[in-house]
Amino acid sequence: MLVSWSRVEQSCAVMGLLDDDGAELPVRRDLLARLTSLLARPVSTDTLRLAYPDAPLSQPVLLRVPVDEPEWARVAGNVFEYLQNGLRVSSDDVRDALWVTLAASEIPAGSVRAGRITFVPELPGDNLFVPTAFFELSGGRGPVVSWEQVQPQLPNDLVVRAVSTFVSSLAESAQLEASLRGSRTVLTDVVVNI
Repeated sequence: MLVSWSRVEQSCAVMGLLDDDGAELPVRRDLLARLTSLLARPVSTDTLRLAYPDAPLSQPVLLRVPVDEPEWARVAGNVFEYLQNGLRVSSDDVRDALWVTLAASEIPAGSVRAGRITFVPELPGDNLFVPTAFFELSGGRGPVVSWEQVQPQLPNDLVVRAVSTFVSSLAESAQLEASLRGSRTVLTDVVVNI
């Protein structure tokens, strides 16, 4: 699917459909208008930056949007890849990737409890924390689902690893924030708002 995005209007419009070989299909304008009406409004720069990191989003842009891959998977995959490669990713981007991944599988996404599994990673990229529970509300409140219950609800092992990595990254950020505030306590259990 070809989608145009306007930075000024922060909106997208479906401009055409492509076949499996990338050739444009003949499509009636009313169908394109109906497809456009299904797209979210507004579409922020941050949303597209996570899904299409190489797109020049400082200007209007034409995007090729695959219809066989959900957008949440594209966002989660990109953020997971950055973290695995040791690239800096903001906590907000990690939080967004975690939220869309959990929401797509209908898992509570208000906050998450994480437990420390090691004080020093053996290898770069190893997680320091693992998720233990997911809560419907922020601050560890509301209905709760354990990590053991969540894992089978996720589509595959790669998504399980991504969620675990996102949670560890957010918990590590919470540890860093605590130490910057002067706390000398090493967090072994932390609740992070999503």
